[in-house]
Amino acid sequence: MSMNYNIKKLARAIWYVQLCRSNHVPTLLQHRILRCAGGLDNIYEIDIKQLLERISVFPERCDKCLYRHCSDCCIELSTRENRFVQERSNHFIAEWQRISLRKEAADHALLHQNDHIFPLCVTDHEYPANLGEVRSKPAVIFCSGPDLTAFNQTHLKITVVGTRKPSPYGIKVTELIVEELSPYNVAIISGLARGIDTCAHNTSIKHSCMTIGVTAGSSDIFYPYENKELQTYMSKNSLIVSEHPPGTKPMKQFFPARNRILSGLADIIIVTESPENSGTLITSFFAAEQNRDVYAVPGNILQKTSSGCNRLIIDGAVLLDNPRQIIDDFKLVRESVNNHSFLTDKPKASKEAFSVEEMAILRCLGEQSMDTDVLVQKTGIDVNRLMSSLSILELSGEIICRRGRYFLTYCSN
Repeated sequence: MSMNYNIKKLARAIWYVQLCRSNHVPTLLQHRILRCAGGLDNIYEIDIKQLLERISVFPERCDKCLYRHCSDCCIELSTRENRFVQERSNHFIAEWQRISLRKEAADHALLHQNDHIFPLCVTDHEYPANLGEVRSKPAVIFCSGPDLTAFNQTHLKITVVGTRKPSPYGIKVTELIVEELSPYNVAIISGLARGIDTCAHNTSIKHSCMTIGVTAGSSDIFYPYENKELQTYMSKNSLIVSEHPPGTKPMKQFFPARNRILSGLADIIIVTESPENSGTLITSFFAAEQNRDVYAVPGNILQKTSSGCNRLIIDGAVLLDNPRQIIDDFKLVRESVNNHSFLTDKPKASKEAFSVEEMAILRCLGEQSMDTDVLVQKTGIDVNRLMSSLSILELSGEIICRRGRYFLTYCSN
């Protein structure tokens, strides 16, 4: 498609989303209008007053609807939607006809013409099929990246979520699961937040696995800012998805709403580490509502960061103690050629093989954090050689030192 067409469609998407939000149009009515109109391409041309009149008298005149382009668009409106049409639609209709709002949206779109952002609405064939099944799905999503072809061709779409403050155990488990599943043509979806999300994305990239980021703000806003390099890379090589028009900063209320997209895009959800009151559990709630299977990794009962996962298992989530479970449950077949080898120019080059001393240190820290004295005792390495190896591992981003104790960390290698 031409750049000119993409900018026009982006402008229409920005205009429609902003118009619906400013007038508090119910989500299902937003879907209905787009379906009756035949999508964003035709949205400026429809007579919105006539369309709303015909929608409001369903089903008596449904067969006479001028704009029915979709077999499932003529559904009975809820009480909330009918109330909007009957009581609050006059202002919406007046703003719909304002040319100045369309010009503002066109100018807004032009500002982002080099950001590789493209919109998809519920009538587009490319709109993700899993998300399309969700009743509360966004009428329009804004994507940054090449396209959804690679994502749609993956055999299993997996959302991996967890705490923003993971333990070394949570990081190691996330890396293990993503690495093990990467050769099986899966997509790893996460929220680009600190902690487990970042670990899931970085590990996916490291192993040339398709990874999707779902942001709470728009796809062009870096949040957290420390993930700017990661988000920039993903927007060029894989995909960033948001329900917000370009330039929208993340707000507190956007985060819980974002979780329904995280679960909606996926076939299954894996929670690798989570405290009991974490926002991660909101994703699990949406997953259950959307009839998605939830897998949870069990953890230490004395560790708060595992209490949420343990609670999920008690409440019926599938206990995941080996990534092989996913492979067996869904009969995944290992790909002879990695379908996502296009994930080149990774943020940082892979590290060379570790020395014997470095491997011994990493194995010990994989169990728990340790100070220098314990590491000397556990590894049997001379203290001078140990300190040298620790320095190398710190510089390469494999470990961090906090208050004299060393921890494994995730890195973007």
